[in-house]
Amino acid sequence: MITPWDEAVERTKRFHTRKARQVVIAALEEIAPHSADVLLNALQSSKEDERAIDSTLIGVLVECYENAGYWRTHRQILSIMADKVSFKVVKR
Repeated sequence: MITPWDEAVERTKRFHTRKARQVVIAALEEIAPHSADVLLNALQSSKEDERAIDSTLIGVLVECYENAGYWRTHRQILSIMADKVSFKVVKR
């Protein structure tokens, strides 16, 4: 694909999405013959679980940050968060 994804027309996106799905399904068939769709669903749901855990973790870190009494503790908590989320999210 030569054109960046954001600039591609819908037809091109559909074509490449279909091809990518075929490649992923072929790889999953090698890992789990006759169960590629089930494995794909498991992968997608595990990603959603990771997002939920990350969201919970950020919430806990924010609460710890707000309750910390020392600037050193604030800095340590921010350094943990900096590895997980963007500055924009930390700022919010």
